[in-house]
Amino acid sequence: MNISFGMITKEITSAEPLDEFLDNAKIYGHEIYSVVIAHSGVANPDAIREIEERVPVHLVKINEADEMCSALEEIGMSKESIKTLLTCEHLNDSGLVGYGKNRNNVLMKAMLTGSDILIFVDTDVYPKLLVETVNGVVKQEIDFIGEHMKYLSMDSVMITTSDYSGYYIIPPMDFKGMGHLYRGLQKEGVCDFLQA
Repeated sequence: MNISFGMITKEITSAEPLDEFLDNAKIYGHEIYSVVIAHSGVANPDAIREIEERVPVHLVKINEADEMCSALEEIGMSKESIKTLLTCEHLNDSGLVGYGKNRNNVLMKAMLTGSDILIFVDTDVYPKLLVETVNGVVKQEIDFIGEHMKYLSMDSVMITTSDYSGYYIIPPMDFKGMGHLYRGLQKEGVCDFLQA
């Protein structure tokens, strides 16, 4: 299976944190097929070259993805649908792109370039957890891809997440697979609290 990293950012200023995710994948023996990055600003050529030395990079500049739009049109998508899905009409006025447009551009490019599995990484997240020990807080490297793949290989799982934030306010709940979900989030200790 072709596993790709997807990332959304306004500008590409460095290879970080993609370089750390690529290092992590290598440590745990996972081959990465490509990296797909949606951006709306400048892209530092040195940063792109640094990533390209390790894995193919597919850039999608928002509102300037003519090649991708043509490919979607060739497979039968209407121009109107493509515009709705991928174009940000207010980019020039605001300089901002909604998350959905960015995500859609990454998803479409990943599908068109042969990715089977797409794992989004944020520009402010790393494949490490902060863990409190008797010696203080330490960074603990995790098998980032392995945790996702363990659950994605199950017949009943189609999507995983790695939201480490934990600041969402949610009501008590209990549902099938909840233990697996929170294990995948490295928050298995939360289950007892949420089920109360």
